[in-house]
Amino acid sequence: MRDVDPTGLNIAALDKRVAEVERQRTNLLRRITTIDDDEMAAPFLVEIQALGAQHKQLQRDRDEVNAERIGWQLAQERLDDLQWWCRVQSERLAKLTYEQKRLALCALHGQATVWSKDHDPRFTIAMQIDLDNGLNDPHLADDDDLFEAHVGASIRRGCARRGGRHAGRL
Repeated sequence: MRDVDPTGLNIAALDKRVAEVERQRTNLLRRITTIDDDEMAAPFLVEIQALGAQHKQLQRDRDEVNAERIGWQLAQERLDDLQWWCRVQSERLAKLTYEQKRLALCALHGQATVWSKDHDPRFTIAMQIDLDNGLNDPHLADDDDLFEAHVGASIRRGCARRGGRHAGRL
């Protein structure tokens, strides 16, 4: 996912095709202006209409690819935010108590499944990180009080209580 823009070649190809259609339409319009006979001009008009429809479709295709590009760029920004957030949290992890680590897993919607020794795989771990909620808040990097407040809020919601609503998930 951290590659060169995957839509770049598609947009370039569509732009080239749009330019070609516009060139063809312009040439046909020049030719049709020199024809005085309506019967002789009719096939040119049909071709101009077909090129117009093709031009509209190419523009719609380009808009779709451009929307994909915007999504890819947003994903790149989110990955940057996630990497920053992971660095910040990894520095804090050493300071956390066992209970705070459980709360962090709960906040990340962490779920670990462990099987017997003869099972393959032995365990799986899944997490769901909400990228829209606070990852790019600059205060989270420096203010331990905010982190503790979040942990406190998680305790009030019952995430880490034995027998609480998430018992057995971690």
